[in-house]
Amino acid sequence: MKLRFAALTFLTVFTIYYSNAAVYEELPDDCRHWVDSVMKTMDLHARIGQLFMPVAMSTPDNGWPGKIEKWVRECKIGNIYFAGGDLFQQAEATNRFQKIASETGQIPLMVGADAEWGLSMRIPGTIVFPHNTMLGAITDTALLVAYGREMANQCRLMGIQADFGPVADVNNNPHNPIIGDRSFGSDPKEVAWRTAAFSEGLSSGGVLPVAKHFPGHGNTAEDSHVQLAKVSNDRAGLDTTELFPFQHLIDNGLDGIMTGHLSVPAVDTVTHLPSSQSPIIINGLLREKMGFEGLCITDALEMKGAAASYSGVNCIRSLLAGNDILLKPVNPVGDMRAVEEAVAQGLLTEGQINEKCRRVLSYKYVLGLTQTPHIETETLQDDLHTPEAEALDRQLHESAMTLLRNENDLLPLRHPDTQRTAVVLLGQNAPSLSHTAGGAPYTDNPFAARMMDYQENVDILYLTEGSALDKCELAHTLNAYDRIIVGVYANNTVQRKWLERIRLLAPKLCLVLFSSPYSMARHGSILTEAAAVLCAYEKTPLAQQVAAEVLYGGVEAKGILPAPIGSFYRQGDGLQTVKTRLGYGWPEQEGMSSEVLSEVDTLLYEAMDAGAFPGAQLLVARNGRIIINKAYGYIDAAKSRKTETTDLYDLASLTKVMVTTPAVMTLCEEGRILLDNPVSNHLPALRESDKQRLTYRQMLYHESRLTPSVNFYQTLIDTASYKAERFYCGHCDADHPDRFDAKTWVPHTFSYYSDLLSPEPSDSFTMK
Repeated sequence: MKLRFAALTFLTVFTIYYSNAAVYEELPDDCRHWVDSVMKTMDLHARIGQLFMPVAMSTPDNGWPGKIEKWVRECKIGNIYFAGGDLFQQAEATNRFQKIASETGQIPLMVGADAEWGLSMRIPGTIVFPHNTMLGAITDTALLVAYGREMANQCRLMGIQADFGPVADVNNNPHNPIIGDRSFGSDPKEVAWRTAAFSEGLSSGGVLPVAKHFPGHGNTAEDSHVQLAKVSNDRAGLDTTELFPFQHLIDNGLDGIMTGHLSVPAVDTVTHLPSSQSPIIINGLLREKMGFEGLCITDALEMKGAAASYSGVNCIRSLLAGNDILLKPVNPVGDMRAVEEAVAQGLLTEGQINEKCRRVLSYKYVLGLTQTPHIETETLQDDLHTPEAEALDRQLHESAMTLLRNENDLLPLRHPDTQRTAVVLLGQNAPSLSHTAGGAPYTDNPFAARMMDYQENVDILYLTEGSALDKCELAHTLNAYDRIIVGVYANNTVQRKWLERIRLLAPKLCLVLFSSPYSMARHGSILTEAAAVLCAYEKTPLAQQVAAEVLYGGVEAKGILPAPIGSFYRQGDGLQTVKTRLGYGWPEQEGMSSEVLSEVDTLLYEAMDAGAFPGAQLLVARNGRIIINKAYGYIDAAKSRKTETTDLYDLASLTKVMVTTPAVMTLCEEGRILLDNPVSNHLPALRESDKQRLTYRQMLYHESRLTPSVNFYQTLIDTASYKAERFYCGHCDADHPDRFDAKTWVPHTFSYYSDLLSPEPSDSFTMK
């Protein structure tokens, strides 16, 4: 088994074998010597402590975190698992626990956590990455490796060395009550390479990947949290489905596996014995037949699927079966005592305890736990929310969007200026539609709000259980629109009824489904009747925004369906679209730096403080993506209201900004001009004039003293052709009846000097 992640203390990649004491000698010398030296300092109690990973809560409730402090100090536990809590409280608690271990002369704790869709699975306030089913729609291996590497970075920042992921369960049962969108999909091969890519990223980032739930929890109808779940497949079916991703991961050097509490009669016929406690399944199938030589960690022993009459029995059985670490034991103090008694009675041998302890310590060595880790809390929030991480999150969402149907190329939507569009939101219970201070429409729904960024004439209709519209009234209302975009946020009876009421309008319908494909089939045949169907998988704000961008061509659709939707769509289905408009994103997605671009903020604030202007808007786009869209200050010097990104301006003098300035910048970069050189170097006509010393910098600064405007057309008008004293007038009168602009009136008739202007071309008038 190849240990794939790089140690923090050395960078070599090496092979570790654990199956017996003889091959333990094949460990690299420095690792083996360290493990041996540590083992000599440990008594049996401390070695058993290395095999326990109790749950920890960072919040000071019900005795937390005092319980863990006591267990570390007195029981010498070697690992902890955080099940949730506040970001900073968890960081501080982790530092505290590690400090206690150091002060009492113990090896640093290995910290484990569930981060199946990022730290947000357990820690609020962290980036919410896509769930695995959404990731199952992505076809880019490198992107999933990058995701695993970023997840490793996030874990390390929180002092976590073991991530209980990836989920390697093949969920081919849409009625599975516990796995659902935690699985990468229903196809074993697709699940296999995605879990391998994610594991590669974790390992290369220095974090232990722990694949779960062996031998596979996907095709079960029970939740192992509440009862022993049964896997009914025969042995051949297990090999081709449940076991396939695990075997692929093992062959690619996986280092950690979590064993599930499952009944697998095709392998072990002992009734009511969970797979996590079965020697036939763990030692026999997983270690001997499948060749796994890494760390085996049980699923939480507090779960009902693992329950025995006495919690200590679970721990003893789990160790005998071949596990190395006992996760979330019910009673850590009593369970450790039970394991010690089992050794004393000969049920477990000291040799077995030593072998498991060596394995745990070897991984701790490679994970850098020879030194006490410390979490830097001062910059923690910023370190977790880097622009690079946010950009990766958006890229994952963009790559997953899956278009299942697109009749007559409805998508990307065209003609937003002329086509009336209705946005119907099903399952949104808090409608809020208003207008900004500048008069632009605003909604707090991320999907509809992003659609409004593309199209001004969008009408929003919220439909919930209490909405009063009946079938006829709803159809009549929607029939007036050219196209109807329906955002479906749930798959319950209420949503199905609303869809049934508008199915007659199917040729105009575009369904956007913000839910898992495992439950979408409940909507029935409208899934194949609507003109377009887009699977956006989740209803997070980012998923909603990206879905709207796909509709308008700001993002291309390129995902594939990770699991079938009933008989309507197959696993692997997915149409592609092309990018036709600007999308949105982060500077890092286009090779730019958010940190560097933030300096523009400083310039704008300095200009506003100096009174150059009261407010501003800044929009930066590159490679077809809007990477900055911000508003600053106020619309006027009186500060009557703040500037908003929806404000519209009458823009003038764009030529200098959009043409002259970029051209001068390019010429300067190429060394063809210098800002303080005379313009006359390139405009010979100025050399004999009083402008011969005029520089480019002076012109760009508006310091050239050139006449700002030459209204040459006024010199063409024959002053004898009209009777008024002047040609322009600020109000309408008998001599000035025709309106020229908002504040200017001119004579009804006039003519041009015939020697300066001719209606027909001739030898004397050659320029049109």
